[in-house]
Formats: sequence, structure tokens, C-alpha cells
Amino acid sequence: MNEISFPIAWLKAAQIMAAKIDILYYINGVCIEIMPKEFRIVATDGHKLIIFRTETASEHTGKFIIPNEAIDAIKRKPKITNINFHYGDGVKCSLEYGALEICFKPIDGRFPDYQQAVEAGLVPSKEVAHYNPEYVAQFQKAVKLAYGNRSFNCPTIWPNGDKSGLVTYRNLDSFLGVIMPMRTSDECRAPAWAHTEKKPRS
Repeated sequence: MNEISFPIAWLKAAQIMAAKIDILYYINGVCIEIMPKEFRIVATDGHKLIIFRTETASEHTGKFIIPNEAIDAIKRKPKITNINFHYGDGVKCSLEYGALEICFKPIDGRFPDYQQAVEAGLVPSKEVAHYNPEYVAQFQKAVKLAYGNRSFNCPTIWPNGDKSGLVTYRNLDSFLGVIMPMRTSDECRAPAWAHTEKKPRS
């Protein structure tokens, strides 16, 4: 079997964005995408998407969807920061950290083509968009979990009208998020009492 190693925190952080009991069963987990010289950890629930990416010496390729149950079985240990992912023909995989090993069968399904959502936001229209504040808070939670509780500025959301918007953090090149806007007809209108009547000078 082949092996790659990555931070446990990245896997746990990605799971925050994964669907839990969605009818689209293949998003009820976290996707490990292995490409020549790099790999990505990706998760989505159809409304938001998170990607962690790093370079590697591996020349292998493959996609494996780790089910939520396998990730839930991982108990973080303060002295162990990385986890080893063992993969082969896709029938059996395992997560190993310390003296523990979690064996599982990857979800048999095709993970969504998330690159389309990414590319749709690369050149933002800068049109006004509305976003679910709970989703924005989840990105902040995931980033703090993935990179430690060091201070982070608020995320930058690239306004893109009714299309997907990218989520980025300054000086954080191993992370990328995508968020879908809320459909709303609300206009940018302040209540009448906010407008004060100017009194003529005497």
C-alpha cells in the first residue's frame, strides 16, 4: 500500500464543511485527492467548500472519500500532529496515528467536480452578494482548528453576485474556500428614521 502524511487538524477541519447525512452520500465525508507532486483535502456540503493543499514527492494519483465515521473515530492526541493515510486499490484504506490504526472502506461514489466552483469565482464580478453568517463563522472555526489558535484576520470573501465566491485569508496559501450566496431580494435600504433631516442654518 502507498502512504501519505498530513496534519490531523486539516482532516478534522475539513470535516466541519462536509455533509453529514445528505442524500448525496458521496459528500458525507472528506475527499483525499492525490496528484503528481501534490495532494488536496476537500470537503463540501453543497453550500460551502473547503480545500487544504500541499506539495508532496508522490507521483501517484487517486481520489478516496473518507467516510465521516472513520474521521469521528480519530481522537486527537496533543503529542501527535500528523496522520498517515494508507491507500491502495481503493477497496481498503486506513488512517494510522501513533499506535492506532483505523481501517475503512472509502465511500463508493464520485466526488463533485469542485474545480468548477473554484474557477467560477476566480474572476469575481464584484456584484453585491449575501452570505449566510453561520457559514462564514464555520470557515473561521475550520481555519483556527487547522492552523492553531493563532490570530487570524476575518476571511476575505470575493463578491460575485449570484455565483460562487472564493474565501481566502491573507498569507495562507494552503487554504481555499468557496461559499454560495443566499438568494434574497433584499435591497440595500436603510430605515426611514436613519435619514436625519438637515435643518437650515439660521
